[in-house]
Amino acid sequence: MRFGIVTTIITLGAYTVLGLALAPIDGREGFALIPRDVASSFPHIIAVINLSTVVLLQLGYRSIRGKRISLHAVFMGASFTLIVAFLVLYVLKVATLGPEAYKGPEILRNLVYLPALTIHLALSIISVPL
Repeated sequence: MRFGIVTTIITLGAYTVLGLALAPIDGREGFALIPRDVASSFPHIIAVINLSTVVLLQLGYRSIRGKRISLHAVFMGASFTLIVAFLVLYVLKVATLGPEAYKGPEILRNLVYLPALTIHLALSIISVPL
């Protein structure tokens, strides 16, 4: 029960910070928590983090299937660490640079981008407490 309360507090805190970061204030985009040129490099770092996390999750899956529990724990711990780094960098990027507008064709925005974004947001909200 104790972990559920802690998870709920962390989840609500993270989504509150992200919501504040995404909300424009007085016409400004972002809070300039870090220099803009530093934040502009974050998408590349985030891509490397996400790729590394996928690889580590696959290695962790193979480890547990092979009953190598200690190795599985190492891969899962590394994956968790990278996901936390991703979340921190993402929030800093959005808070500093503001949300990025979709720049593609309107039909793709409505038929592909928005449905995919909706599914992504729903799964991310559900997965944080899990």
